[in-house]
Amino acid sequence: MVPAAGVPSLQKVALQILTMFPSTYCCESAFSTMNMVKNKYRSTLSNEHLHQCLRLALTPFMPKFKELVAQKRCHFSH
Repeated sequence: MVPAAGVPSLQKVALQILTMFPSTYCCESAFSTMNMVKNKYRSTLSNEHLHQCLRLALTPFMPKFKELVAQKRCHFSH
């Protein structure tokens, strides 16, 4: 094996190539989601509304609906 100190530029290129694919996947996935959210029926979304829709679509957060219903926390504005 060749020591990493002997070829620092090769190590740098290898790290860039290995980290390129996950970031490309995330970008492609987000772009695909944006195309589903902003379709011909919702083409007039403002940038702020599109941003909020994408945040909801791309977040891994899952609300605990059963727990919320069990607590019976209903908030009505009027």
